[in-house]
Amino acid sequence: MMSQAGVEIPRRRDALAASGRLWKGPRGRHLAEPGFAMTLSCEQTVDYNVAICHAPAAEVIRRALAEVDDSGSPALIMLAGAALGAARTLSDAGWVPVGTVPFMSLSISSGGLDGSVRRLDLAGLTVLRSHVEEAFGLPPLGARLAVPDSAAIDAHDADPAFAGWGLYQDDQMVAGLETVFVNDNVCIWSMATPPGLQHRGYGRRLLTGVLAQCSIQGAETCLLIASTPGEPLYLSMGFAVVEYWQVWSRPRWVLA
Repeated sequence: MMSQAGVEIPRRRDALAASGRLWKGPRGRHLAEPGFAMTLSCEQTVDYNVAICHAPAAEVIRRALAEVDDSGSPALIMLAGAALGAARTLSDAGWVPVGTVPFMSLSISSGGLDGSVRRLDLAGLTVLRSHVEEAFGLPPLGARLAVPDSAAIDAHDADPAFAGWGLYQDDQMVAGLETVFVNDNVCIWSMATPPGLQHRGYGRRLLTGVLAQCSIQGAETCLLIASTPGEPLYLSMGFAVVEYWQVWSRPRWVLA
């Protein structure tokens, strides 16, 4: 009989992978099934054409390669779990490992609400995009893919699973992030504080307030992939590293 951890980890991988549909964009496509998911914006920006493979078969990796080739877009393929045993499929296709990322999880407990943490409308999303550009060095196209209009509370095409959030200080948004609900999981993307406002506790306060809101909405677990600067914050808040995902790409896409 498979252990609870043996069941839960694949489910959590699938949940985070499914949440990537956030950045599909107007020209892209999204596929999600147990052990494999892919979101292709079909734009020429490597960070927003991503496949996550963890099924125990080289076939899912070959499928990801075929989808990337068909899209004509630069991409990343992340391997986890049993798929790591088929990594040679990528090296045989001319792909190379470019690093690892921590997949992190937190069991959410109810907490007090923070009135300074607010859902974002379209105007607020515009500010969040500027924060994302500054914090991550993204071009405007990348920021627009990362923060789509459908996450705004007043968007005509608002997606009920998406939400943008901001922490306000004296009517200024000092930090922001996005959430995507997948069943009872809430997935965090694009958490950003402008460089001039960092190291003041804004990120911690924002995430604490957002998770309190998400708990009321039924979220039990928070999932995310941490950036290198963000990992210490998440660890200090009680997140655990579930595992590290191996990231692959083509040299010309990541070294250009």
